[in-house]
Amino acid sequence: MPNVRFRRSRGRWEADLRDVGMGRPLFDSKQDARAASAKAIIEAERLTGVSNRDITLGVYVDEWRNRVEPDYQPKTFRSYVQMLDDHVIPALGKRRVREISRLDVKRFLENKRGQGFMRGEKQHEYSRNTLRLMKASLSVVLADAADDGLLATNPCLGQGGRKTGPATLRKSDRMEPIKPFSWEETSAFLDAVRGTKYGVVFELMLSTGIRPSEALGCSPGDIDSEKGTLLIERALDETTRALKPTKTYEGPESGSRPLPRLLPRYRTVPSLAARAVSPVWLG
Repeated sequence: MPNVRFRRSRGRWEADLRDVGMGRPLFDSKQDARAASAKAIIEAERLTGVSNRDITLGVYVDEWRNRVEPDYQPKTFRSYVQMLDDHVIPALGKRRVREISRLDVKRFLENKRGQGFMRGEKQHEYSRNTLRLMKASLSVVLADAADDGLLATNPCLGQGGRKTGPATLRKSDRMEPIKPFSWEETSAFLDAVRGTKYGVVFELMLSTGIRPSEALGCSPGDIDSEKGTLLIERALDETTRALKPTKTYEGPESGSRPLPRLLPRYRTVPSLAARAVSPVWLG
């Protein structure tokens, strides 16, 4: 039964019907609020036509992962599964899917933020990014549960929406773990890898800012000698070793990178995408 409480500021009874998509309507009496809540739940169940109303989240996740794995990139799917297995299922796995509410999601995230984890003998807090991934993993599952008729709405929606919320990753949080090389460190690193099998790949990434998967997905035809540019439109999947479009590719112009000094200086680059051990690029 949805939560029913008296709102002193308004002098009326409130029924929390957000889990069935009806917000928090007000009523003149507690009896009216409870009656409206019961009616809303019955109507929501009638409309969804739930076939397995008592399925638990743990059982549903087992079915879900087998069904949706082809729909996700391997790395994304592994991240979801890890968060579900390590955090979500131990906390909510025995709960019926249809009973999981916004309050359950909120308490789950708050508990994770407060509990932290042990590394060696020291207690650590979960980062905002890890909390965000926990919520995102639960959300994709419950979104599919809503599509399957087990929930009226996804109870994760709207959780952690404040900029300072525990499951929100701010730009400053994303940038904090990034510690770029100084010029001295860059020079020392390039000196160490120059002449090695993949030394020129490291230099290419440092000079253009492209991802490792993008560097390994390049081919000889991607260099424009006249313009002095490199076209980035493919990436090498680290799991399947197959080529795929880059995350941000929106056409040839958007994927071009200038190659100042690189083109005349470096005449060869190894290409894992072509499974080559000898240089395949000729400047």
